[in-house]
Amino acid sequence: MISLNTNTGSYIPGFFVLKLDTKNQIPPVKEMDKNTLDVFFHEYIHYLQDVTTAIGYQNLYTINEYVRSVLNRIYKIPEKKFQIPFIIGDNSDNVLANISLQRIVNGDAGSMLKFEIKYIGTDICSIYQIPEVKRITITSRTGEKRIFGVIAIKESMAYLLEETCGNRIKSPDYPYDIARIIARRYSHEIASDPVKLIALCDMSLMCSNPASVFVSFLDLTKKRRIKISKAEDIVDWFYSQEYQSWDQNPKSLLDHFKVLHKVSLNSITSYIKEIELAKDIENYFNDLYRKVFELREKDPYFVIRLAREGHCIQNKTFRMIVATLGFPILKNNRDEHFLFPSTLGDASFLQYFSAVAEIIGLFSKGIDSCGMYKWCKQSPDSTPDYYCTFAPWKKVKDAKLCPYAFLWRHWGLSSYTPIVPDEEDSVE
Repeated sequence: MISLNTNTGSYIPGFFVLKLDTKNQIPPVKEMDKNTLDVFFHEYIHYLQDVTTAIGYQNLYTINEYVRSVLNRIYKIPEKKFQIPFIIGDNSDNVLANISLQRIVNGDAGSMLKFEIKYIGTDICSIYQIPEVKRITITSRTGEKRIFGVIAIKESMAYLLEETCGNRIKSPDYPYDIARIIARRYSHEIASDPVKLIALCDMSLMCSNPASVFVSFLDLTKKRRIKISKAEDIVDWFYSQEYQSWDQNPKSLLDHFKVLHKVSLNSITSYIKEIELAKDIENYFNDLYRKVFELREKDPYFVIRLAREGHCIQNKTFRMIVATLGFPILKNNRDEHFLFPSTLGDASFLQYFSAVAEIIGLFSKGIDSCGMYKWCKQSPDSTPDYYCTFAPWKKVKDAKLCPYAFLWRHWGLSSYTPIVPDEEDSVE
């Protein structure tokens, strides 16, 4: 689980939570002051990347398959107690392969104030049954190395859109400006045009290994195998190619996108299908995807138009995107949560994605507290208490279930107890 961060905000891909570093209540977009709107815009771009790109759905699938794998393994423990962090010991369900692949594809997050590239290298990794995965490693003149991947491409794209649509805040070269720095090694024409770079970042995120695609495209332009005169040419080129999709058949970019959406939605609904909200969740994501697909199919240059229409206060395309695709959960630095209405309907179920994140924190890192305490204090249907801070799974016995306890019960874990490290006896 990664978080895309700046000093003033963050977004958690796959869990639909956007945080602004303010202690104040978060107002509707049209009432935000300029500084708040600039930060919101950057983080909203990450939400846009999450719901409108293939890599967003690929990440969602990996998250949900991890949860499914851990649950299936816990069910097989006869004594009904399990150690946390939970260790997946084999790749029988391909989850370890998915996680290893995701780590390479995501790349490194650690920032670096100045990054002058000395060398860009490509090596081939073998991950379980996946024989050839290209990894892009960049080396600075001071010897620092970073794996260039999704994190850097997403942050670079958001930073470039800040430049064209907002008030750009000076940030470290890595990861925020590294796409442009890499592009300078191949094509001055693309590197000097932020709109072209934004288009290339966006189209790369529509592929399964964005960093490899990003660098390969630049290399083809350097060798004059691709001619680019405007940003739209980049989108057109990607739309004209065939891609190896997850069903092992070559597909167009949009057909590849369809496959990933179907796979990721099936992975979500597979372990919530028996709850009352299941149909609402499925309908919400189907409606969201339908609108996303219409954008990608009928308005393929919408990101380019967004980049060209100036500051987000007056930007018609930004307003259209927000009206069409709605909002994630927003929260401030006091962990107060806000849900804004949208044309997609009631999105209150998104709180359960936050609960999934909390339980993943228990499974993967051994975190035995719940970060939704203040959210639940705002909710009339929850009863936060001291168990939230050291044994939230015990709240499964409450008459009114919080999102964490609701999922714990729904997933059949009511009779299972995590064994907390360094504790002689677990909480039962």
